[in-house]
Amino acid sequence: MQGKNLDDKVSSLDIYNKYIINILQKKKTLKEMNIQHLANQLSQHKETKDVLIQIIEYLKANRKKPRVDEIKFLLKLMRHYISRENKKSEDQKIYLWKEIDITDLKRIKTIQDTLLTQELTGFLYEFLKNRDDEVVRESLMLSLAYLYGGNRAVQEQYYNEIASDDENTLLIFLYDKLVEKHKQFKKKELERVEMLYTQT
Repeated sequence: MQGKNLDDKVSSLDIYNKYIINILQKKKTLKEMNIQHLANQLSQHKETKDVLIQIIEYLKANRKKPRVDEIKFLLKLMRHYISRENKKSEDQKIYLWKEIDITDLKRIKTIQDTLLTQELTGFLYEFLKNRDDEVVRESLMLSLAYLYGGNRAVQEQYYNEIASDDENTLLIFLYDKLVEKHKQFKKKELERVEMLYTQT
């Protein structure tokens, strides 16, 4: 009787290891796919521009006390909304795009101009200084999409934000983040090398 319970526990553990852990590992990928799907749905909505404006208004209203999960989600949604316009790239990571059709680039510029008129640059600049690493990452990723193709007006607004920052708070913040990440990497690498030498 006791052996049967042990067998049940082992098979339950096998099921957990085989299926549940696999699902948990795919959770991030599934989230990204869902956000891509939402971005596609947004593009087909008859009042897409109004929805984008409402998203930006929400972000503006919550930039002083941001709800981190909501901010990350909305930044990702806007990034995917822009990046979905490149029909030649299956990869949604803009920095990996190898080519883009001129008509796709024009559609991206139209979206960028809409976001520009809603003053996305100012609060996106603020989100770059957020304490949450994921918000900073998503702000950088959206900034790449927002600047893609060399949109001159967007570049000028970013330049004005940086130039008006007399204390260089963003640059100092990003420098500190890079130094912190470098220290973490260095520590993990030392631990990895030490573990390799102690195993032999």
